Amino acid sequence: MKCPLCNRRKGVRSCPVLNVQICSLCCGKSRRRTVICPDDCTYLIVGRQYQVQRIGNFEPIEKVRKLIPDYLNNIEYSILLVRQNRFGDLKDREVKEALENLLKTIETAEKKILYEYRSPNPKVQIVADSVHKIIEKQENSEAGLRPASSDETKTCLKAIIITLRSLVEQNPESTVYLDFIQQYTHEIIKEASNNAVKTRIII
Repeated sequence: MKCPLCNRRKGVRSCPVLNVQICSLCCGKSRRRTVICPDDCTYLIVGRQYQVQRIGNFEPIEKVRKLIPDYLNNIEYSILLVRQNRFGDLKDREVKEALENLLKTIETAEKKILYEYRSPNPKVQIVADSVHKIIEKQENSEAGLRPASSDETKTCLKAIIITLRSLVEQNPESTVYLDFIQQYTHEIIKEASNNAVKTRIII
């Protein structure tokens, strides 16, 4: 029987949400994006482990996550909001360009030159604007956030950019990083909610 989502490949995975057999490719593409998978779905669990393993191989971002997890989480969540609320087809390469422009703007400002690097691509620019807002909140200690330094800002951005460059080099259409932070952020919010602990992620 063909997968009802693509109507091309054979359905080999039983989707607990759709109650049909779907192909592995559609399962991966739809997971926690167009299909809200239950936490105990076998394919979701295996997929998370695979994504964590891939991202875990990037030492720079893992070091930052250990040193300043609250700030990195907030930056990643601001990226995720753009994907969830504006552009479901957002790619890692567009996030990479947004953060590269933002980093260049920050480094240029440190030289007493006011110039904002902008992109004609609305997806790229909206990601940059979203991240810039959370950076301003964090650096100015708004909304109960601890004050962060400019060095911490640049450290977070550089670590993510290094990760994204590697992923995009392997596959220009990659969404590996975006898929990972979607799953990772979901787990953080869920854990905070279960433990009745206030998360530092801006919601």
